[in-house]
Amino acid sequence: MITFIFTLIFLCNPVSAFWYELSPAWITTHSYHCNNEGANLLAASVISVFQDFVAALLPIVLFWRLQISIRQKVVLAAIFAVGFFLCITGILRIYYIHQIFYTTYDVTCSYLPSEPDPGHHLTLS
Repeated sequence: MITFIFTLIFLCNPVSAFWYELSPAWITTHSYHCNNEGANLLAASVISVFQDFVAALLPIVLFWRLQISIRQKVVLAAIFAVGFFLCITGILRIYYIHQIFYTTYDVTCSYLPSEPDPGHHLTLS
């Protein structure tokens, strides 16, 4: 975590270039270099999902051998299910990070429905 925080903070040299790189007046008068932000976020996400998956999978071996009531096993299984659900949401996060940084950079327009819903009517007052 600390490594990825530092790589995000020092993504650009100088650090202020991260905010100013979209200003045409600033980029014409300054020299800067920025690393690939998408690669950093993808790497952090993949490592995070892997760690979540391992953390959810390791206790499963012990879970099968537990000699507890069925009710307690169901509750414990539900807790493990939440961990695996978080792994799935992490995989979806990886997918959308890839889409945002390598397919399109226009997040607002690319994730809106392409056709308006025919049942939805916009009324202006």
